[in-house]
Amino acid sequence: SAQSLWIGNIGVDPRLSDTRRTALGAIRSICAAPVVLEGRVVAVLELFAGTAVAPDPVRERLIAVTVGQLGHVFERERATLTSAAARDADESAR
Repeated sequence: SAQSLWIGNIGVDPRLSDTRRTALGAIRSICAAPVVLEGRVVAVLELFAGTAVAPDPVRERLIAVTVGQLGHVFERERATLTSAAARDADESAR
């Protein structure tokens, strides 16, 4: 889904199994935010903390702005690749 996920304390979050908690080792908090381009998730920004970090509006806004900027980076990169491919095709046709 294109929704961010913030688990402030994995030790008490019912979405995680004991096996998953053990695999995460010293990690106590997780945030995952999708990078969306044209309605599709093209990447996920994952943040981990060794202490429990409760979600808060300031951090959530910062993360939202960051993934928005990453979406623009993906968009520019795609445009550059598309332009280069068109240029190469044009040169090959000559």
